[in-house]
Amino acid sequence: MISTVSLTFAQSDKKNEVGVHIATNYWPVGRDGWLRSIIFGIDYTRQLSARWFISGSIEEIAFLSKNKVKYNSWEDEDGNIHVDITSKTRKTPGIDFNNGFLSIPVQIKFNLNNHFYFNTGPSLDVHHRRLSSDDKYNTEVGLGWRFGAGYEYEFNNGITLSLNPYLKWSSVMYNDMGGYAVSQFLGASLQVGYKF
Repeated sequence: MISTVSLTFAQSDKKNEVGVHIATNYWPVGRDGWLRSIIFGIDYTRQLSARWFISGSIEEIAFLSKNKVKYNSWEDEDGNIHVDITSKTRKTPGIDFNNGFLSIPVQIKFNLNNHFYFNTGPSLDVHHRRLSSDDKYNTEVGLGWRFGAGYEYEFNNGITLSLNPYLKWSSVMYNDMGGYAVSQFLGASLQVGYKF
């Protein structure tokens, strides 16, 4: 008995996809371990060729409120400014929208076959934070880059389900502290979409 396994790629007539996703991020914060956040996003994807796609998203990234974030900045002997981000555990669970990011990623996606893909691209990251309920929001802008690999399944009715683990780097300027911070995120997103 001879059996063969082959990977095939079929190009669909459906060139557009809209969707929503939820994701979680983990990123290191000094000696305090990992800081966790939750992400809500909307997506649009356009097929460029049989294997190439371009997508854009709008994401709101909110830190889980068990983590109280504190920022400290200092200048070293060479005149370089550093920002230290630490976190402390809170008693109240929930999501803290007073300290988060609005992220707008644009990504290129390459399909290996009908299900597996790689994606990468830049993002515009806007960090908004409010230190207390009486304080106004401070806003800083930065650039990021994301690289991921994922699996997508398309049902017969055009609905898609996708799992996308990724690694992201983000550099955000802190105007009130006179410096910037580069953060590295480890995350995964779950997306539900519709192709048309």
